[in-house]
Amino acid sequence: MPFPSSDSLEPSSLKSVLRISVLPVFFLLFWGHPAATLRADIIQFSAEKVSSTAAEGREHTRLEGNVAVDVNNSSIETEALDIYGKDRDILVAKKNVLIDNREQKLEIQGRELFYNRRTKLLRMRSSVNLEDKENEVIVYCDFIEYNEDTDTAKIQVNVRIFSEDITARSEYAFYNRKTQIVELSGAPIVHKDEDVYQAARIFVNLDTKDITLDNGVEGQIITKDE
Repeated sequence: MPFPSSDSLEPSSLKSVLRISVLPVFFLLFWGHPAATLRADIIQFSAEKVSSTAAEGREHTRLEGNVAVDVNNSSIETEALDIYGKDRDILVAKKNVLIDNREQKLEIQGRELFYNRRTKLLRMRSSVNLEDKENEVIVYCDFIEYNEDTDTAKIQVNVRIFSEDITARSEYAFYNRKTQIVELSGAPIVHKDEDVYQAARIFVNLDTKDITLDNGVEGQIITKDE
C-alpha cells in the first residue's frame, strides 16, 4: 500500500505505552479534535519510532522498533507495523510477527501479517505456526486466513496438523475450532496411532478422533495381537 510521505509528521520516539482512540484521540494527540470525547475502539501500542500521515484518503501511521500493539483482545509483536485507513482498520507487518489472541486462546506466528480490525479477518504468510491452546492443536503452513467472528481458519501450502494421537498433512485445510473438525484436501494423509489414511478429501474430528474419507480412499489399519 503506497502512501506518499510529503505530509508526514516528523518521527518521534516513544519509550512508553500510549493509549489512542482509533480516530478521535489520534486527532486529539496531534490537533486537539473536539470529537475526542466520543467512544471508540482503543489501540494501545509501544514503539521506538512513530511517523504519521493524516491527509484525507492517505491516512497512515508507521510504528518501528520493538513494536507491541494491543487491539481487539489481541497483542501483536513485530519489528515494524503500518496502520492504514481513516479509522485505522488495516494493520500490515512484514517482519516476524507474533499474535496472541487472549479471547480465542490462539497464538499465531509468521513473517507477514494483514489484519482488518473491522471485518476481524487476519491473514498470515510465510513460515506460519498456529497454536490452538484451547483444543491443543498445532498447525504449520505457509499461509493462513483466520476469521475471528466465525472462529474458522483457511490453511494452505505445506499444511501439517498435530493433535493428540493424530497427525495430518495436506496442501489445503479448513479448520472449524468450534466443531473441532478439519477438512483436508490436496493429497491429504492422516496418521492415527499406527493407522494411515489417504483420500481425495479427509474429514477429521479432533475431539472424537473420528475420520471420514471421501473419494479415492486408501488406508492401512494395523491390528495388534491379544
